[in-house]
This record gives sequence, C-alpha cells and structure tokens, in this order.
Amino acid sequence: MKSANKMFFLLLCLFTLGLFLAFATVGKGKLLLTLFFWAAYVFLVTVAFLIGRKFELFPEPILFIIPVFLSGLGLTELYALQMKKTNGIYDDVAFRQMAWLAASMITVLAVSALTRKHNYEKLARYKYIWAILGMVLLGLTIPFGQSFGGARSWLSFGSLTIQPSEFVKILIVLFLAGYLSEYGQYLKNAHPKWWIRPFKALWYLGPLLFVWIMALLLLVFQRDLGTAVLYFGVFLALIYLVSGRFSYVVAGGLVAAVGAVISLAAFDHVRMRVKIWLNPWNDITGAGYQIVQSLFALGSGGILGVGFGAGQPEIIPSVHNDFIIAAIAEELGLMGGLLVLAMFLALCARGLYVAKKTGTVFGFLLASGLSLLLAWQVIVIVGGVVRLLPLTGVNLPFISYGGSSLVSSYATIGLLQGMAGGNNYHDG
Repeated sequence: MKSANKMFFLLLCLFTLGLFLAFATVGKGKLLLTLFFWAAYVFLVTVAFLIGRKFELFPEPILFIIPVFLSGLGLTELYALQMKKTNGIYDDVAFRQMAWLAASMITVLAVSALTRKHNYEKLARYKYIWAILGMVLLGLTIPFGQSFGGARSWLSFGSLTIQPSEFVKILIVLFLAGYLSEYGQYLKNAHPKWWIRPFKALWYLGPLLFVWIMALLLLVFQRDLGTAVLYFGVFLALIYLVSGRFSYVVAGGLVAAVGAVISLAAFDHVRMRVKIWLNPWNDITGAGYQIVQSLFALGSGGILGVGFGAGQPEIIPSVHNDFIIAAIAEELGLMGGLLVLAMFLALCARGLYVAKKTGTVFGFLLASGLSLLLAWQVIVIVGGVVRLLPLTGVNLPFISYGGSSLVSSYATIGLLQGMAGGNNYHDG
C-alpha cells in the first residue's frame, strides 16, 4: 500500500472511531444494536474505499473521505432520533438510510468505473438525450406522482419511493455542459451590447432556454420550487463560466426576480413560506412552528453544543430532512456546524480543482456544474434553516435522510472521480 493510501486509510479509521464514540453515546442501553449499526457503516465504507483504491476508481480520495464522514454524521443523528420515543415517527429511519448508503457505495464505484472506462467526453454527444430523459422523469410525476410536504415530486414502486428530480439535477448539468461546450464560444463572442441585437444571442440560447424553461415549468406543476431554485442557480453559474459575461447573470437575475413576483402572486404556499421567513414569530404554534423550533435549537447549542443524544431535535418537524443541520448545531454547537460547512467547502473546492485539471471545456463545465450544484444546495438549505433565505425544502447532501438524495449525491462523486481518472486529467 502506497503512503498516500496509508494516510487516507488512517484518516478513514479516525473518522470511523469518532463516529463509533458518537454511536455509543446516542445508543445507550442498546450496545449490541449500536455495535452492529456502527460495524455495518465501517464495513460498507471500508470495502468501498479499498475496492476504489485497488482498481484506481478513487484518484481523488478526499472526494470520498469527506462524503462518507458526512454520511456517518447524518447516520449518527438519525440513529439518535431512532433511539428516542417519538410515537413511531422515526422508527427504523437510520436502518433505512444505512440500506441506501449500501446502494450509494455501489453507485459511486459503478459510476466512477463506467466514467473512466468509457471516456466521459462521450457524454457530451448525448446532451439532448439527457435533456429529454430529464423532462420525461419530471413529467412522470405529474400524472403518477405522490405528494409529500406539498410537493408532488415522488414516484412509488410498491414500498420503494424515489424522487426523480434528484437524478434530473445531474442530467440537467450533463445537458448544460454538453451544450455550452459546443456553443458557449458564441455566447462569449456575442456583441457586447447583446440586448440591442438579442435575436443572435437567442439563436444560440434557444435550445438551452427551452430545456431550462420546460424543467422549471414541470417543477412548478410539481410545486417543487426548491429544486427549481437549484436548477436556476447552476444554469446561471455555467452561463457565466463559459462566457465570462456578468451581463448574462444580471439578465438572469432580473428573470428570477420576475419569476419570484409571479410565484408570490400565483402560489399560496410560496406566499406562506415568504411570510414565515419574514416573521415566523407571528404564528409560532402554526406555520412558523418549524422554523422557530429550529432557531431555538441553534441557540441552545451555543458554541460547543449539548452533546450527542442530549438535544431535543425531535421537536422540529421533518428534522431528519430539511432541518438536520439544526440538529447537528444543537448537539455539536456552532463549532460543529461550522465544521460541517468547512467540509462541504473543501469538497466543492476539490471538485472545482478537478474541473480545472480536466483539460477540456466539457470536462471543466461538467465538473464545475456538479461541484457548484452541491455548493448551491448547501447554501439554499442552510440559508433557509438560519433564516437568511426563505425555506425551500431541499435536502442537505450526504447528511439528510432520503435515498434518492443520497444515491444521486454519490453518483455526483462517482462522476468527479471518473473524470479525475481520465486521460486528459493533469494533476499537480
């Protein structure tokens, strides 16, 4: 084993040891169950890590170490919720997430292997297929979808429920990267005052805008505006990266402002979320209860937190999904919350490093889009929890409960790993 492998394996061991202490703390009185749960986590991530390193599927080990630690932290919080008496609300939630983690380990290995074996540049050829597939998946939820939390975003297959929009995020980035790698130069070289001659710019932006608008309309029909915000943010980021024109971002911002006004006028649930965001204290026992309880949790955690298992995150509705960062901040304090954000920052920074080193326009845009997608998702959900932004209901990657979110997040990591192992990649 090379020295680098030894270093990362040691880091993984330290992480798993720390998580064992956390599991032992929250699983008091059920030592055997806790040992089994921790051993399952260690087995999954260690086997995946060793396979990935042996077959050179993880050329960027830090892009695997950070996600599995974040997942372990999320499992600890879910396990703590499962150990509490919550009238069956969180029964088996940690075990179900562990099963999804197993599927995610298979996913990250398979995606990395396929991306590396079949040159990822070939993905750009099928950009319109990714767009059509994404529209079909989103469209299926309109007649066949199920509603949870006000959004009609889920498809059920017996006992299995998936959220297609989580996977469509990746397909949208694939389409955007493929299209912009081919036509982005035209946007970059467009007339400086393109708004005076808009039709030439629209000629190249047309297919891009069509796919993007269709995706947003489908999400509006689903009432899944949080995912729409993610799509829009990645769209603007890639437009700027390929063109270097801040005027496109300004124009996009104006479109977003118009869309926000229309959404406020058209949708009751949007007006309610904005109202709660502006002043949740007016209805602390009703619509504002969730955000108020999360603010109490953030405040009670202080600097160092109350300790694993010592908080009361179960008071917050849907704490295992939207508000899991509030549970972490209550039990680990401000320092724990900042550590989580620092890990996400390091993860996204390394993803952008991969983008820089790919050596191709498509590779740069794809890796940048995937990395910025993770970053934007963290900003949107954490900003909503701390009331910097209206709450949109998206998951915190790798940490929040949800199989679709977890598997799609690891698929993103698999793509980045496969790109880092490509022939055009220049490390150093």
